[in-house]
Amino acid sequence: MRRTWWGESLKATEGKPAAIRLALALDNVLRNMPAEIQPGELIVGLHPLADEPEQPPNPVSLMPLQDPLRLPEERAALKAGVFSSANKRDHLTPNFPRLLAEGFDGVLGQVERDWPDETEPQRIEREAMAIALRAASYFVERYAGLASEQAASEQEPARREELETIAKVCRRVAHKPARTLHEAVQLMWFGYLIECVENGESTGAFALGRFDQNLWPYWKADRDAGIARDTLAELVASFWVKLNEFTGLQVLNLTIGGSDRDGSDAVNELSFVCLELMDGFRSNVPSLSVRWHPNIDRAFFRQAVELSTKGFGQPGIYGDPACIKAMIHAGADPRDATDVVPGGCVELGMQGCCHPWVGNFFNLPKCLELALHNGIDPQTGLRIGPATGDSAALDTFEALVEAYDRQVSYHIELMVRSDNTTDSLAGQYAQAPFLSSIIDDCIERGMDMSQGGARYNFTEIQAIGIANVVDSLLNVRRLVYERQEMTLDELVARLDRDFEGDEALRRKLMRMKPAYGDHYVETAELARAVAHAYFDCCELYANSRGGRFRPGLLVWTLYDDWADIVGALPDGRRRGDAMVSSIGPRDEAAIDTPTSVILDVTAFDHYRCAGGLTLNLRFDAALARTRKGVDAILSLIKTYFNRGGMQVQVNVVDSRVLREAQEHPEAHAGLMVRVSGFSARFVTISRRMQDEVIARVEFNAK
Repeated sequence: MRRTWWGESLKATEGKPAAIRLALALDNVLRNMPAEIQPGELIVGLHPLADEPEQPPNPVSLMPLQDPLRLPEERAALKAGVFSSANKRDHLTPNFPRLLAEGFDGVLGQVERDWPDETEPQRIEREAMAIALRAASYFVERYAGLASEQAASEQEPARREELETIAKVCRRVAHKPARTLHEAVQLMWFGYLIECVENGESTGAFALGRFDQNLWPYWKADRDAGIARDTLAELVASFWVKLNEFTGLQVLNLTIGGSDRDGSDAVNELSFVCLELMDGFRSNVPSLSVRWHPNIDRAFFRQAVELSTKGFGQPGIYGDPACIKAMIHAGADPRDATDVVPGGCVELGMQGCCHPWVGNFFNLPKCLELALHNGIDPQTGLRIGPATGDSAALDTFEALVEAYDRQVSYHIELMVRSDNTTDSLAGQYAQAPFLSSIIDDCIERGMDMSQGGARYNFTEIQAIGIANVVDSLLNVRRLVYERQEMTLDELVARLDRDFEGDEALRRKLMRMKPAYGDHYVETAELARAVAHAYFDCCELYANSRGGRFRPGLLVWTLYDDWADIVGALPDGRRRGDAMVSSIGPRDEAAIDTPTSVILDVTAFDHYRCAGGLTLNLRFDAALARTRKGVDAILSLIKTYFNRGGMQVQVNVVDSRVLREAQEHPEAHAGLMVRVSGFSARFVTISRRMQDEVIARVEFNAK
């Protein structure tokens, strides 16, 4: 088991530099991992995590505990659920095109070239990369040997020929560049598998980048040589089968479509094959992402949208104009920005040259709750935030918004400190030598990716609950400051009772109009103000790797995870109710048309969200699957992207089917839904998350 082999190596290498110890630990795992070739498979390489043992050993890490380094204020905010903080070195895309073009030996040659004026820290990091790359080659050689052994004893001629080919391919890619699609797919799989093994026991939400572009030279060469489309598609399908071998919920992004560096359409034959494979697989792995741009192949994009209406939450769709602009806004060269891809769920980066350090979350509704209670957490009675004024002091709507903004600003600053502490420790104790060797500029700088070796180094903060905050502020402005139907004190008291005995008030707040998503001047202006105030706070800070903090609005599962720690809100939400799962409106707001939704959600600048965002749209199944329905969805998505929209994901599942799956999960084990930046089997997500999916407003596509 990985953690056993990893721990044994770390114990045996005490006293050596951390990077060397971690490289040797990877070497030990790759030497001990069982090499197995499954019956009939064409792409080989098995992950070591099979069935979990009853009493697995504890994970071993060199990372020291961070909690003693935290300020008391940080601990209080983390415990209250204002933000999260954890080490994030995954959710990114290495340079697979370079690995395919150079092979392990070519990358190793770069590491071991003469480096004048090399410092001792640089020498150590490059030595660690060299150890990791040699370990990778040895691991692949083991598969070449195993395939040869099995071929020698195989009685069935066709399978013997396949095993002989596997042996030949593995022997080649153990050291040299890929020449054919088979070699390219096999080398990409080994590279992906090894980066996952180095990182831990899952995919780590690593992404595969621009899959159709990265493999296109090899696909085209084989097609030009006369190899049939179906033969090559089988190799790609075999690769996708390997991606599904990881256990548990995995988010593994694979991007197709988009534009190239001169703005031309990059869609090719392999792009279409990927859509066809996803239609056949109907799985949550890989998480397929399609990049749209104004000149995209119309037939391809229509096929992608038709796929999204088939009821399994794939693919997610991204707008090139906003995504590329987001990378440029974050400091990227426009040529690199062209290769923008989502890693993990929707978190943006650029393939091959970017360490976005993603995945920590910020709770906007909790900040509003603190503002309404003068910085005191009503759940515990403890001071969490600054004193920003009691109800009497918040005598104008502007004063309330200022109090909320101060809570956001204060806690973003605490979060930055916490993230930078973790980031700095990772650079000392959690290097990734193999992964760093295939991320641009790490070799040249002699620095691990965790130390700032990548060309671009972001830290992405993800805020949740924008709709809850906007509608809450709108309701307080009307009820307290404009109509004066009650005082702020009275409203807060009713919130603290979780609307007990106040069902009429709760329903009134839930349905108060206009709401965010209705697209009135007041909803759009407040949405922009709330979003941009948060963006401004994030963009103030630098990280420990020479980059800067960048905002995002991915919700992931936090709308469920944090539901119990945020009390009742002025939008009518009770404590324990799920918050909003995307940048879209609350389901209770009962928005009539998706057009008004996209107008409100583009009231703020998506290009400032280098961290990415999600917009959930759900359509009536019967209408969405007609030609007229697909036309309407196509038009809506184009309008959204032309207004600067970044990402949209479509759910087309009948509510009746979803409710049946809740009652009889065994009969609906394969039912897939889009959650928040990822797809999952409906019966495996929590009941509260299931209820949220069902409650999403179902628009008519007409």
